[in-house]
Amino acid sequence: SRLVVPDYAQALSNIREKQPHSYYFPYDEEGSLALVYSVPLYRNQDVVGAVQVIRSAKQIEGTLAQVNRYLMLGTMLSLILAAIVGALLANRALRPIDTITRTASSITRTKDLERRLKIEDQVSEVGQLAATFNEMLDRVQKLFLTQERLIADVSHELRTPLTTVQGNIELLQRFANNGQQIEGGTPYQTTLQETLREVENETTRMSRMINDLLLLAQADSGAARLQLAPVEMDTLLLEVYRQTKRIAEQRRGRNGWDIRLGSEDQALVWGDRERLHQVLLNLTDNAIK
Repeated sequence: SRLVVPDYAQALSNIREKQPHSYYFPYDEEGSLALVYSVPLYRNQDVVGAVQVIRSAKQIEGTLAQVNRYLMLGTMLSLILAAIVGALLANRALRPIDTITRTASSITRTKDLERRLKIEDQVSEVGQLAATFNEMLDRVQKLFLTQERLIADVSHELRTPLTTVQGNIELLQRFANNGQQIEGGTPYQTTLQETLREVENETTRMSRMINDLLLLAQADSGAARLQLAPVEMDTLLLEVYRQTKRIAEQRRGRNGWDIRLGSEDQALVWGDRERLHQVLLNLTDNAIK
C-alpha cells in the first residue's frame, strides 16, 4: 500500500535555516510509528532542496522495549541482591548488640556480676560499647562488694555496743528486782553510775557510726556539703581528748591506757566543726584499736 506522509512540508522552515528536522507519525491502524528525518541539500553553500528519509520505528520500539525489560529485570535483581547483602551486613553488625542485650538480661536475671562481654572487634563502635559495658560492670561489681563489706563491718561494729547496752539494761533490771545492791555487795549508786556511763558511751559510739554511714551515703550521692565556719581547734581538741579517754577506759578499764594531751595552742580555722571532730576522733579511735 502507498504510504502517505502527513505534514511533510513542516520541515521547510528548518531546512531554510540549514537545520535538520525529524518527527514521528502513525502510519497504520495499530498505531505503529514512522520516523521522518529531513536534511538540507546544498549547492555552493546554498540550500537548493531537502532529502527526507522515512523509516519504521518498530525496530527502534522493539529495541527500546527490550532495553526497558532488561532495565526492569536488572533493577529487580539489584534490589533483591541489595536486600540480601543488607540483611547479611545488618545481621553481622547487630549480632554484637544482641549479645550485649542477652548478656545484660542474663546478668539481671541471675545477678552474676562476674560475667563479661567478649567482643573480638574492639575498634568498632560496637566494640567500644562492649568495652564501656564491661567497665561499667567492673565498677558495679566493685561497688557491690564494697557494700557487702561495709554491711558486714557495720554489723560487726554495732553488735558489740548493742550487746553491752543490752547487758547493762539487764543489770539494771536485776537492781530493780533484788534491791539496793548486787552480788559482791557493790553499792547500788556506784554500779548505777558506771552502768549508765557505759550505756551512754556505747550509745554515743553507735550514734557516731550511724553518722559516719549517713556521711558516706551523702558523699556517694554527691549530696554531702561542708558547713564552713570559724572553728576553735583547741576547744575541739579538748572534746576529742575527753571522748578518747572514755573510749580507752571502756575498752581496757580505768588503768588500761594512759591518755595524755601533751600541749595545745589557740588556733582558729575555717572549716566544718562536725567533720573535723569526726576526723580527729577517728584518728584517736584507730590509735586505741
